[in-house]
Amino acid sequence: MLRTPKLDLAAGQRFRAPDGIVWEVLGPIRTNGGRPHVALVKLDDRLTKKVVSVDALYDKRLFSIVE
Repeated sequence: MLRTPKLDLAAGQRFRAPDGIVWEVLGPIRTNGGRPHVALVKLDDRLTKKVVSVDALYDKRLFSIVE
């Protein structure tokens, strides 16, 4: 579990992008910048992955939490 100032972020947690794509958190990723990042996998295509900052993940313009 990645502990952030905002919320606890766990592997398996899901987020929806504005285009309707649902992404699932794989886990934390180390980067050179010092800001926390996570790896995401596309829910309907497990071969598509990306890395985003935790700040971007909680930006309501970019993602919303899937309950």
